[in-house]
Amino acid sequence: MKDTHQLSLPPKQLTFDDAIERQSVWSNDGQYLYFARKDKANKSCYYIQLKVASQQETPIATCPMQGIYYYLDISPDNKILAVYNRSTSAKRSGIYFIDLTSKNFTMTRFSCDTGCQYKDRDMAFSPDGKYIAVARRLNRLSENIYLINLATNVTTQLTFDEEDIVGMSWFSGSKKLVFAAQRADTRSGYMIDINNKVKKPLHLSGFSYPSIAKHSQQLYYQERKENSSLVSLQLNDTIANSPFPVLQSNFTYESPDYNPVTNLMVFSSNESGFDELWSAKVDGSARKQLTNLQQTIRHPKWSHDGKKVAFLAPLSQGSGAGIYIYSIENEKVTLLKSPFVQHNRPTWSLDDTKIISAIYGDKHTDIYSITIADGVTKRLTFDSARYGVMINADTLLYTKMKKGLWQKNINNDQAAKKIINGNLFNTLYSWTYQNDHVYYQKIFNDHYQLITYDLTNKMQSPLVRLPLNSISLSDSISYIASEDSLLYTSSSFPQANIKMITTNHLY
Repeated sequence: MKDTHQLSLPPKQLTFDDAIERQSVWSNDGQYLYFARKDKANKSCYYIQLKVASQQETPIATCPMQGIYYYLDISPDNKILAVYNRSTSAKRSGIYFIDLTSKNFTMTRFSCDTGCQYKDRDMAFSPDGKYIAVARRLNRLSENIYLINLATNVTTQLTFDEEDIVGMSWFSGSKKLVFAAQRADTRSGYMIDINNKVKKPLHLSGFSYPSIAKHSQQLYYQERKENSSLVSLQLNDTIANSPFPVLQSNFTYESPDYNPVTNLMVFSSNESGFDELWSAKVDGSARKQLTNLQQTIRHPKWSHDGKKVAFLAPLSQGSGAGIYIYSIENEKVTLLKSPFVQHNRPTWSLDDTKIISAIYGDKHTDIYSITIADGVTKRLTFDSARYGVMINADTLLYTKMKKGLWQKNINNDQAAKKIINGNLFNTLYSWTYQNDHVYYQKIFNDHYQLITYDLTNKMQSPLVRLPLNSISLSDSISYIASEDSLLYTSSSFPQANIKMITTNHLY
């Protein structure tokens, strides 16, 4: 806690535990602070009420151990705490209301849970308590703000074609909302009038997680700039190696995938102002922009013959996330024929005639094959799989929400077999297969490791120890056989600052 009227005074520490404290919100009278506390060591997570004057803490509700975002806000009358949560009976996470006036802090679900294709995440009560603004995510490439009348439940969409909402706050006594949105790894701020839905840019670099002081109306926000690079790690050298930067600048470079036929890697980058598809040699030279879609491209994957690249990008009008295919031969982009609208990152069948992708549905999420020529689909898994690669014509190697690496013959009804136990393998996407070896990232409490696992001999071999957050948790790893090296996305702790601006500068 820092005194904003006496900036020379040092901040005062409010909590003294070994757990992780997340988002927080003040009660409107300034007596209480509410926040989430996740204790990995004790496998516990609670929303906490802290009486600041006496340092008295009261756990008021549990929160999910999975995830890193714990959004919350309080109603103007201090009676309702809205939190991002998930009960044991819910199909998906969403917004819950905690009754702060009840003896046992009764919690009820506010968000839709069945028959809905979206997920509510962040929230902000209007100053008069009549509305709540909600950040509603359709998929990882589409999230917008909706205004809900708390008396009638009438819902109005306020923003359109946004990718990721990163905070919002209301001006007191007005119908204006300030919010932050991230696109192509760049954060920007906007002010929107809920009556006419006119959006005005704030022109503040790295703007995110705004908070407007209720009395002074000063606007506080986090200034943060993302940065990621592509690095390679040489394996089995006589001298121990460190990761070597291949592409590194003020732009972001993500999701590398190498193809031995073309001897090129493809990746996504925001160098043009949008996350487009690029190619380059494995040393970073001969860089070339392949697409100009001016929308977010994610997770490109080469076909085995090196003639095409599949990637994930938004469908038109924010209706979902589709799979697109770029042709190296004619430089054209086509949309994969598919009856689904919510696809996950793609891979290819060995003969390059099908796309392999997890499909998000209301009843289940599993991996399907989709024939490129006619859009014919086949469900391959039945255990909530998220990402898989074909290692031969019949065998799918894949991950699912339950930790571990799994294998299944897609042409028979036999159950899937666990290949690597969850205590050894705890990543969903940061892995690759090559010549009966799996290369993957493993998370430890105080560091990361890159590890190889020999599937024949069932032997695990550490490759390198790296600092926390030095590898993207959700990005790809690619193996380059000709150089016996790994190519992956390196991230670092982004520089983040808290800044303040008087709101009269915004009008």
